[in-house]
Amino acid sequence: MNVLPKENLSGKVEIDKEFLQSSDWVAAKTAVDVEAARRVIARLWPDKKTEALRQLLFNAGDTAIVSQPSTSRYNVISVTFAEMLAKEINAEHFPGEAFYAASHSCEVKNIPRLQRSFHFRDYALIDQSALQGKLAGKTIVIADDLLTTGGSVKDFIWTLNRDGVQVRSVVALAGDVRLFVDDKTRQALENALHEKGMILPCDDLADRLTRTEARGIIFLINNVRTENATRKLAGKLQGILDRRIAPDLERDPQQTRHQGPQGEDTGDGPAAQGIPPRDIFENRQQRYVSGLQIESLQVLPDDLVSVKAIWKAEIDKLLVPIKAKAARSEEKIKAMLIRHDDQMGKHEKAKPKAPSSPLARLSQGKYNKRLTAWQDAQDCLIRREAQLRRRLKWVQEYVRDPISDFYESGAQRLAANRLAKEQPGLVRKLERARERELKQRFEQITVEFEQQERVQSQHRGRHR
Repeated sequence: MNVLPKENLSGKVEIDKEFLQSSDWVAAKTAVDVEAARRVIARLWPDKKTEALRQLLFNAGDTAIVSQPSTSRYNVISVTFAEMLAKEINAEHFPGEAFYAASHSCEVKNIPRLQRSFHFRDYALIDQSALQGKLAGKTIVIADDLLTTGGSVKDFIWTLNRDGVQVRSVVALAGDVRLFVDDKTRQALENALHEKGMILPCDDLADRLTRTEARGIIFLINNVRTENATRKLAGKLQGILDRRIAPDLERDPQQTRHQGPQGEDTGDGPAAQGIPPRDIFENRQQRYVSGLQIESLQVLPDDLVSVKAIWKAEIDKLLVPIKAKAARSEEKIKAMLIRHDDQMGKHEKAKPKAPSSPLARLSQGKYNKRLTAWQDAQDCLIRREAQLRRRLKWVQEYVRDPISDFYESGAQRLAANRLAKEQPGLVRKLERARERELKQRFEQITVEFEQQERVQSQHRGRHR
């Protein structure tokens, strides 16, 4: 069932391209410039929209405004917008990054608009107890900057809903806020699928899309011309359906198993390994990357033990979303294998039977054609199973913990590569600290060797 809210607000439906290239917009999106973000908000959000939001939430109870998490970590428009709205309507506000880390690597702006619905925006939960403690029982409003297709906010709402938080409304500075797929669009999607012979559940597909995404997919379906293109598009649409084979697969089915008798966290579960919420406005003029400011690396301690401890802490933070995403992928692939086994069983039952009538020779040619087609389909199914099992084995490599101190899991290697790209200054500090320790160790060994030589020389002198 679609959980997208129907009552949403937008400052403007469209923004001219010149404004999207303005210095304020670019600085607020890419340079953590809060003052530029405030000027953008003043330009796009009129006071009457704040009053409309106040009326929409009338008698709604305690309200919390949560900003849409930023993939790049440099965009502060949404979090500044949430702060401003909270002050205006006397509500609480929280940055989305306090609860979730965006674990998808590609920013939406780098994906063609018609292809965005095929790319899932994944958000890894940082701390379940913090999420429930701050948002449980409140009227939740999501604040975003620009809704192009609505896919990012849709996936964030799905994630919140999965973790037990219901969203009341979405407010955006600009864009089409009609997220829910209406009956007219659903009917158009069903007609397009039927006309191209794509046997897919229309309602399930529509429940996983926004209205703008659904209209884009209708356009793609109506414009496929070849059988091969139709098959490829059908595979992509099936991928959208496979994202949420079962909502419970993406969360801990026994979320209370890490809690004590009074509900307190015992500290031995995933929540105990989470990243503590941080103030996104802290050190605004510095680059916000993975909990360490790049400029502050100049004052890091030089000893190897301290630098390695900082390196390990940063790696542990990056491992949270990586391992969470890998675990969800593992469960999805296992569910896909179960469905594949059912399909293999049905295919085996559909195997053509050899003709046994007196006129068998006359129908032998048709039987051979049917058998060849059946074998081709079986070969495809076998290759698909092998592909899924290879993918499962690869994903499990990212989920499991290292078997020894000398072995790095796939998740650790990926986290180390990301950290090296994001914070090259920390890498240089670590390398210099290692070189310094090796030099000290070499000097120590040299001194010990010289002392041993002197002792042996004295010993030989006494025996002469």
